[in-house]
Amino acid sequence: MLALALVLALSSCSSNPVAPHADAPPRAWDGRTRAVHEWGTFVSVQGSDGVALDGLRHHDRDLPDFVHDLARAGGITALQLKMETPVVYFYAPGTWRIEVDVRFPRGLVTHWWPTAQRVNVPCARTAEALDEHVARASNLKDGFVSWGRRDDLVILPPATEVELAPVAADDPWGFAREVAANPLRVVRTVEQEGSATRYELEHERLLFYRGLGDFALPLAVRVRTEERRVDERAGIVRRLGLHLELASGSEALRGLFVIDVEGDVAGFARLGDLASSRAADVELALRPKSEATAELVQVVAAELGRAGLFADEATAMARTWQHAWFGDEGLRVLYVLPAGVIERELPLTVSHGVHQAVGASTWDAAPPESIVRVFVARTEVLTPARERELRDAVRRTRAGEAKAAEEIEAWGRFAAPWLQRVAALEPDPVLRATALELRAAARRRP
Repeated sequence: MLALALVLALSSCSSNPVAPHADAPPRAWDGRTRAVHEWGTFVSVQGSDGVALDGLRHHDRDLPDFVHDLARAGGITALQLKMETPVVYFYAPGTWRIEVDVRFPRGLVTHWWPTAQRVNVPCARTAEALDEHVARASNLKDGFVSWGRRDDLVILPPATEVELAPVAADDPWGFAREVAANPLRVVRTVEQEGSATRYELEHERLLFYRGLGDFALPLAVRVRTEERRVDERAGIVRRLGLHLELASGSEALRGLFVIDVEGDVAGFARLGDLASSRAADVELALRPKSEATAELVQVVAAELGRAGLFADEATAMARTWQHAWFGDEGLRVLYVLPAGVIERELPLTVSHGVHQAVGASTWDAAPPESIVRVFVARTEVLTPARERELRDAVRRTRAGEAKAAEEIEAWGRFAAPWLQRVAALEPDPVLRATALELRAAARRRP
């Protein structure tokens, strides 16, 4: 089954009559509106011909230990794409009790925090059985996670002081907390045989979940031509002839970026919006990566703000993912995903709301007045030159070169889809078999 190209998609969705205006979104919460804001990403991989590749690992960089993991003892692989770090923020002028339900019809939720009241868990619990379970398309479906059905989720007043689970100073999790959203509290029930039931409180500034899916995003990127040259004045310059193929019937895409990272240099270009399939000739002047990253955080955060996030949320999202979007080696495309895709593939329901104003003694019915969802699809694109490098690494591994085997292991979560691509391109049956053996080993690797 085909896996997606790596696309950074920003999607602005609103399920209420008070959606922010696309051209002038609010820069910060107004202090009065009961609002729910969410951001997240979808990651996929594709070959130079736009063919999507399967096999992304469910682990990328380590999450904090307190995050719940469907397969703590091992990895799970995706069929089409990986859903990463959706986080949900809440805003209310007082105390707000609500229920939050997320459904993932063509995927499974694999991580969540704080403790959820309900979450999909396949019958098989061991790492090996889970890996086998999701390797079949028929099982990667009907995912869900929910909080608050037993009044265990409370959105606390904005100024409430709470103690959050600690993370390291350089952990990207900390960026997601640097927003003006209300703190929240979840009551976790702890039941132990032979002991009385006890209750523990978990505090956070967001709800978090992550998962693996099996559906296609609306953009395929084909690399028509590529050229790399060294200019005395401009330094390293990459010229790419791309074809951007928009799926039939898809809504227009907004805010496309092309980003290329080579070692300690990087470059990017803005492609604007995409209403229909078209060719795009791109020239990227590569400069020190730290320099390019600093600018990318700003311009991508601005695009996220235009999609509907508050300014601090947009910056938090860009900083959370700067290591992957702007630091990981390779070519990738980022764009704004249509609202309909998120509403169809990841329905969110916020219900049963009651609100108590600060200083009041009564509770009033209180559904959210505003819901904004902004998702980024990141499509990793293999160029023909990169595909030749991958094939050469497999050839050298077959010849017994230890360094080549180490290179393949260093591909990390991309090893399985890249080896799938090598197997598809390799005419030599012996090398093709080697690529498939290495791919099987990569899928088994924790």
